[in-house]
Amino acid sequence: MAENVGRHPCGESLNELLVHAHVPDGYAKYKSASLTGVLHITRLRHELWLSDALAVREQVCQSRPKAVVDVCGHVCLVALKMHLDNNHYINSSKDPYFVQLITSPHVRTVVVQRDTFQNYCSIQKMQMTHDYGHTPATHHSDNISIPKCVETSQSKAWAKKVEERFDSARRALERHGRKWLEMPFAKYVANQEDETVRLLNFLGLQKPPSPWWGACGAPWCQPWAWPLQSAAEGSQ
Repeated sequence: MAENVGRHPCGESLNELLVHAHVPDGYAKYKSASLTGVLHITRLRHELWLSDALAVREQVCQSRPKAVVDVCGHVCLVALKMHLDNNHYINSSKDPYFVQLITSPHVRTVVVQRDTFQNYCSIQKMQMTHDYGHTPATHHSDNISIPKCVETSQSKAWAKKVEERFDSARRALERHGRKWLEMPFAKYVANQEDETVRLLNFLGLQKPPSPWWGACGAPWCQPWAWPLQSAAEGSQ
């Protein structure tokens, strides 16, 4: 979903830069496996998540080639992805730096919650097979025999903790009077086309004409076919 922001000509995905500069495996647009060489940063500082995120966004927006600025003008979005099921991001659902980040008027929060047991099983499989592929072509675990995932006291405790984190995030957004987009994982997977449009609309974007969808003018992209003609009306 973060990459859908990155596919828009006026948006870029910084993926999981909150904790590391890795880019997702399986996307051909990235020159390397890390954004460090371009952004000169390995991660955003937890205690300064919001200010660091805004500074990196400014760096990205100011570095855009003229061809991008000619199309997008002041419109410049940067996506950051966070896992509430991972303690590397937050140890507490009331983490003040997390709350400050998601409730900032500079941020539009999208909540993507998956069925927690399915999520638990998916992570278990990933850890067993070391299969971290983000696209079908990069998966290598389909033929690997792994034990059936069953509910246990451990999985139930894990699911409860994750659900509490999501609920706490929603309460924080409500408390600060901030709107957010609820994007259930199953709904997104079942109808990615419509849900992507809904995502872009929430972010103040429209899905651009076909030649512009996937165009990338960022310095970490492979040589990309940036359309030369003027963008059609509504491309932003």
